[in-house]
Amino acid sequence: TYIKDVLDGKTAADKVALAATDFTNMLGYLDRAFHVGISNAYGSGLIIIADKFDHFYSVHQQLLLVTKELMNRLSAATTLKNSITTITKTSLRVQKIQELAKVILGKNKMVLPVYQLTNTTDINDQLSLGPTEKLTRFGGRMAMEKWMQGLSRVRNSMNHLMSYLQWKDMLGHTPLKINPVQLPYKKDDYWLGIEYPANFSPTGDHLSIVLIEPERLISQTWNAGLVLDEWVEIIPVKEETSGIVFNYNQPNATPPQSILLAVTPSINGRWEWDDLVHTIVDTVELSRIRAVEPDHINQSYLSLALNAVAAEIPPPQVEGEDENPLGVQVVMDFSYIKKTE
Repeated sequence: TYIKDVLDGKTAADKVALAATDFTNMLGYLDRAFHVGISNAYGSGLIIIADKFDHFYSVHQQLLLVTKELMNRLSAATTLKNSITTITKTSLRVQKIQELAKVILGKNKMVLPVYQLTNTTDINDQLSLGPTEKLTRFGGRMAMEKWMQGLSRVRNSMNHLMSYLQWKDMLGHTPLKINPVQLPYKKDDYWLGIEYPANFSPTGDHLSIVLIEPERLISQTWNAGLVLDEWVEIIPVKEETSGIVFNYNQPNATPPQSILLAVTPSINGRWEWDDLVHTIVDTVELSRIRAVEPDHINQSYLSLALNAVAAEIPPPQVEGEDENPLGVQVVMDFSYIKKTE
């Protein structure tokens, strides 16, 4: 009554009569509340002054706060429980039941559902393989350690696991057994989590699971566990055909032979007509130069100079002009060279 009367407003909290037996009972209630996830139910029991009534009332005040928290959780849990009865989808019901457990026990509590394996034989066959047949045989004796060390640098969950394993090792505790299994499994398979031989070609999708203490998994009918991390990986192929794709106007009747890409010499927000004309002229002149094969000049006096010389040809519009609109240029136009006797 020292709780109910106060919550109902019949008695003030400081007017409740408390005895030593009430103090013992209140500590028991707080202990039970702490075990169902009420964190602020812990603490008062550490200071036991049974002959001091002021401490009785401090514990009583704490118990009142804890009771209010429990009543709020009960109300929220009742509402959620009633909504679950209308859900028919199994996976959604399991999700809501887990939420219900968090409402009752606190959001930091984790409820683990139990399950039964349907592929125990495949998992047991892989765990029973010898050193020359196991999935990680191509990676050597330290394959799993190297794999975990690499992942711990880029994935937080794996980093925490690696730190835990290192502390166990430093403190001299028994090391955990860690083994991978792969589903579906075929004889002579290799684990796709590490490098495999060049003559092995995996096909299809695979589920790779790294088990901690796998013997417990296959020795029990019902199991519960934690998924520390998960991700999807795509193994790149050794060879890939690459290409460049771009959009262009397909000619109606004539197949495309070449494409001329003009680049403006100065970016001013618009094209100049002379720039386009000079681009075409330069292209024609350069195509004529590139059409010359070494056999055409090997027997001439030009073979001594042209084997390492390449230069720009000025457009016909500026030939003989004192000022070149394209700026100062160093050009070599051999079209005017005449052989002298």
